[in-house]
Amino acid sequence: RGLKPVLLGGPAEAALGADVARRANTPALNLCGRFTLPELVAFTRSLRLLVTPDTGPMHVAAWTQTPTLNLSMGPVNAWETAPFPPGHHVLRATISCVGCWRCIQPSVLCRDRFDPVRVASLVHALLREQDAAPALSANGANGATATSRLVRLRLPGLELLRTGRDALGLFDLVPLNGNGNEERAMPRRLFGQFWKAFWAWRLGLHGEAAARRAWADLAAASPRLA
Repeated sequence: RGLKPVLLGGPAEAALGADVARRANTPALNLCGRFTLPELVAFTRSLRLLVTPDTGPMHVAAWTQTPTLNLSMGPVNAWETAPFPPGHHVLRATISCVGCWRCIQPSVLCRDRFDPVRVASLVHALLREQDAAPALSANGANGATATSRLVRLRLPGLELLRTGRDALGLFDLVPLNGNGNEERAMPRRLFGQFWKAFWAWRLGLHGEAAARRAWADLAAASPRLA
C-alpha cells in the first residue's frame, strides 16, 4: 500500500527483527538494537505512526507528539498503561478478562484476537485519517468525517478506543468502532464511569448529583450488575 514499515526494538530484539524483516513480504527496515535512547526518541518523532504494545518508548513517543497505536494485550489495563495525551489510539480485545494484571490462562487469550492483517488494515485507516484531517480543518470541518471511517471499521473480537479527556479534564478512553459489541461493552463502561464519578465526588471534583446520575445510568443498563 505504499507504506514503509520500520522495525524498532532493543538489542534483545535484534534477531527477532531480522527474522521478521526476512519473512515480511515487503521491504521492512530492521533498526532493532541500532539506537541509543536519545537517538530512538529523535527517530520516533519522524514516524507517521508508532504501532506498539505497552512500552516505555510508546509513552516517550506519545509525549513527543508521535501518533501511536497501542496494541493493548496481555496482563495490562489500558486505563493505566495507554498513552496519556489525547488523540492516540488503543486496540484491545473484547473478552471479559481484559484489564487483568496477571493472566492465569494456559495461553494469553486476548493476544490471539490480534490478527496481523486486521491490524494492518487499521494502520492504513489511521494514516488515511491523518491525511484527511488537515483538509477537513482547512474546509472548516471538525474531523468528524475522518473519524466516521474508523467508526465503520469492522474489527471482530477487538475494540478501538481513542485517548481523550472527560468533562472534568480527566483521562478518558472513548470507544470508536461498534462491531456489534455495544450492548455487551456498555455495562462495563458505565460501571467504570460510575466509580470514576463516585471518587470524583468523594474527592471534591464535583457534587453528589453527578455520581447519582452515573449510578442511575448503570442501574438502567444493567440492573443485575447494579
